[in-house]
Amino acid sequence: MDSGTRFEIDLPPDLAEALRALVESGEYEDVNAAVCEAMRRLIERDKAEEDWLRTTIAARAEALDEGRLGTKTPDEVRRSLAARTEARDRAA
Repeated sequence: MDSGTRFEIDLPPDLAEALRALVESGEYEDVNAAVCEAMRRLIERDKAEEDWLRTTIAARAEALDEGRLGTKTPDEVRRSLAARTEARDRAA
């Protein structure tokens, strides 16, 4: 494996202990492997969130701007959710 770039970081005690526990449990070979995996997962999560924002939220904002979506007050949303929950419970 490429040696990569070396960093020195200070972790809060709870994160340091969690990292030690992951390595001691055998889930990761060493601290480096655990941190690399954490970074990969963070990057993947951030990309998925960005994709979701770009596709879903942007499309809905555009539809709202164009008048293709109706708007509801918070009370209307609560009533709608309550009705859906009630209908689901009756069907169960």
